Amino acid sequence: MDDGQVEELRRWAEGLRKDGRPEVRAAAKAMLLLSDELLAARSQLFEERMIRQAFEERLADEEELPEDLLTRLRSFLHLRRRVVESEGG
Repeated sequence: MDDGQVEELRRWAEGLRKDGRPEVRAAAKAMLLLSDELLAARSQLFEERMIRQAFEERLADEEELPEDLLTRLRSFLHLRRRVVESEGG
């Protein structure tokens, strides 16, 4: 979902929150919670990409890093990517 779609979902949910039926208001609340989760996940993915890019740039600049440190950093980045993907990213 892009930003426009998330915003549309939020506008729709805000309209449904004013409905007199409790089940419709509950659905609206669920939609708002979902949109909050979508925004948080996208923010987390963006942050992950920025961190990975910074690490990779640093690794490229630091040719003389010990091989075990390079291996550990690459393993960390790979593991971090898998964790983010398993959380729904």
